[in-house]
Amino acid sequence: MTLPLQASPIFNYTLGSGITSGDPVYNAFVAAGNRWSSIFADSVTVNVKIDYKSLGAGILGSTGSAIYKYSYSSVKAALAADATTATDATAVANLQAGSALTFAINHTADCSNCTIPYLDNNANNDNLFVDLTGAQARALGLLAPNAALDGQISFSSNFAFDFDPTDGISASQYDLVGVATHEIGHLLGFVSSVDDFDFCGANPASCGGLISEAQDEPTILDLYRFSTTSGFGTIMDMSADNRAKYFSLDGGTTLGPLFSNGSNFGDGRQASHWKDSLGIGIMDPTAGEGELLAITQNDVVALDAIGWDSVVAPEPFTGGLFVIGIAVMAVVRKRIGATG
Repeated sequence: MTLPLQASPIFNYTLGSGITSGDPVYNAFVAAGNRWSSIFADSVTVNVKIDYKSLGAGILGSTGSAIYKYSYSSVKAALAADATTATDATAVANLQAGSALTFAINHTADCSNCTIPYLDNNANNDNLFVDLTGAQARALGLLAPNAALDGQISFSSNFAFDFDPTDGISASQYDLVGVATHEIGHLLGFVSSVDDFDFCGANPASCGGLISEAQDEPTILDLYRFSTTSGFGTIMDMSADNRAKYFSLDGGTTLGPLFSNGSNFGDGRQASHWKDSLGIGIMDPTAGEGELLAITQNDVVALDAIGWDSVVAPEPFTGGLFVIGIAVMAVVRKRIGATG
């Protein structure tokens, strides 16, 4: 059963296990989609299957995204053609010149000491191509409208959720609309390929060995992932380790909010998130009981830069809430999402 939510963007939900039309979980997705639709004006349809079922220990939600690969040159041209805000103008003007990217990386099959970052500038596959989610590719005009699923989002039925954030979040429950907003954010492109290198670097048997440079490539979000690295200076950074990784629109001149940097070799959180426990935005990796989750200007700036058209003029790198809310931080926090 497919039920469209008429908005721009349109979120087209296919109902999986544990969800029926009009029930609290479904309504939470509708409310979450409306949040993003009120911020962005792209006339695209995001096709997503939603489930409510038991997930792994400590996981509130999980998102799997369909990924499409495009040349860096075509992505750069699409971002330039789609630019509508000052954020876009700054981001596009500071993308790396030419058709091949240069960045720091580790945990690949191509390195001699895989834990130490090395300079990847050999015009291999990962220097020439960029990964996009399906929704993101359609927003940039790189993918024609189609009915293919952009991904699947599952909520864990193992936790107690509060379904109505308008009156605050119960101290013993988790914010379901907030978690749904977060998971949809991954489908919109808030993902990092660092997670692939981090996972396979720690679990090579599960991946058939370490990932080579020819097997994976950065996401658009990774184009704005920078570090200050000894020997390299300030550089785009695809490494999974515990050095600070920053969001930067201007090629590393201005270092903005911190990213998480790896479940296995970094801070214990997936790189497809902001740094944990700093209140950076809805794309933080964990949530606590009683915590009202809200989109911040940092989230809007990031999504605007990676291909979405903001209907507001976001000010970069602020901590103010875009959706008004007061966070009640709990001692015990749970992962909002695992991406894949």
